[in-house]
This record gives sequence, C-alpha cells and structure tokens, in this order.
Amino acid sequence: MGCSGKPTAISDCLPEEGIENYLYLAVTSFGVFAVIKTAGAFMIIIGITLGITGYALWSIAREKSVKNNSWRKLY
Repeated sequence: MGCSGKPTAISDCLPEEGIENYLYLAVTSFGVFAVIKTAGAFMIIIGITLGITGYALWSIAREKSVKNNSWRKLY
C-alpha cells in the first residue's frame, strides 16, 4: 500500500484492492442516501396530510356539537 520508490503510474500509489471498491462504495452510498431522503420526504408529506385531515374532522365535529348544543349535555 502506498507509493514504493518512484511511481510510474497512478495505480502504483493506490491501495492493493484498487480504487474500484471505493467507487462502488460511493455509488452505493448515494443510492442509500437517495432512498432515505425519499422515505423522509414521504413521511413528512403523510404527516402533514394526516394533520390537516385531523384538524378538518375536529372542526366539523366541534361545529356540529355547538350547533346541536350537545356540549351542554355533558354538564
């Protein structure tokens, strides 16, 4: 590993495994990062959608309970 003597080519200074392994690792890392980023964006979108839906259902239920005076039956 490393340069021994006077290198004649760049491959003389590369690790014994070759640079291909490092390139494969980099490509795999970018793929994993893209998958995780996409999954995170999907979870954020689903969370916002569920929040909006919950708020809409809550406001509809509150409006109906005020309209029917059903909140007075609790006391």
